[in-house]
Amino acid sequence: MVIGGIDEAGYGPKLGPMVMAWFGARTEETPEAAETVREALGRLPVNVVDSKRLFSPKKGLRALEKTALPLIGACGKTPANVGELVQALTAGFPDDVRGVPWFGGIWDRDVPFECERAEMEETAGECRAVLDAAGITALIPAAAVMSARWLNNLWRKEPNKGRASLAAFRWLSQRMLEEQGDGGGMAAVDQQGGRTNYMPWLCECFPDELPRRIRSEGNPTYELPRRKLRITVLPKAEEHCREVAAASIVAKYLREVLMRGFYEYWRERGVEPADGYGGSHGGFMQRAAAKLAEEGLGTEDVCRER
Repeated sequence: MVIGGIDEAGYGPKLGPMVMAWFGARTEETPEAAETVREALGRLPVNVVDSKRLFSPKKGLRALEKTALPLIGACGKTPANVGELVQALTAGFPDDVRGVPWFGGIWDRDVPFECERAEMEETAGECRAVLDAAGITALIPAAAVMSARWLNNLWRKEPNKGRASLAAFRWLSQRMLEEQGDGGGMAAVDQQGGRTNYMPWLCECFPDELPRRIRSEGNPTYELPRRKLRITVLPKAEEHCREVAAASIVAKYLREVLMRGFYEYWRERGVEPADGYGGSHGGFMQRAAAKLAEEGLGTEDVCRER
């Protein structure tokens, strides 16, 4: 069966991409399958914890990278550059961020950024060994990367910020089912803000099967019997479920890698960038206005409308 977790990074800021990721592993179908995977992830030689504990602008990318790349490498993927990293995780998602100038500019940049490649490959091998010993196979993570331009186009059609998360969740759930095949699956999902009812989302994602809501340890849990899939939504899931923590790490790493391209692009043009949190987008948009006009770009290409 497949045990997976879903989390997102960059939901709040007005600048940069929003990223939602899924991390999954295949193991023997038993009542303890989820706990088996979580225990194994806890024994890895990397810190599978909430990505917020691994990254801050002051800390830099190193601590996050030391976990993210070995987790991705544990499934056999060892991207040599940003383009290969994005392609491996996002193939098939409708927003192709290669067309965004500040992301395309670092497409050929080597990864890792702050760690040694040999160290990352060695650690990935150690992770595989731990998982193999537990009878677990890491699966290629999936990530939906949504640029400001793509998000704005979506919100003009459906003016609700949560529609972006729904679009990503719909795509990730299909990827999860592809990996699951005819076997069973369980997914833990980090609760988005105050949203407590995910039934409408699931009905949209799976229109040919009526989800069934059950209760499991006090958390809303949904079953799709025909697909043999159970989805549990938890507040701060990344603190309780290591598969969600792994997803949060993949999502955060991919966002911060792409934000490096954003920062470099604007600094090369003499404009001090911002991360878009806490209202910082306002000053940035004023500073960037002249350059946007010069390069034929609109505010909708850079700044999210919601």
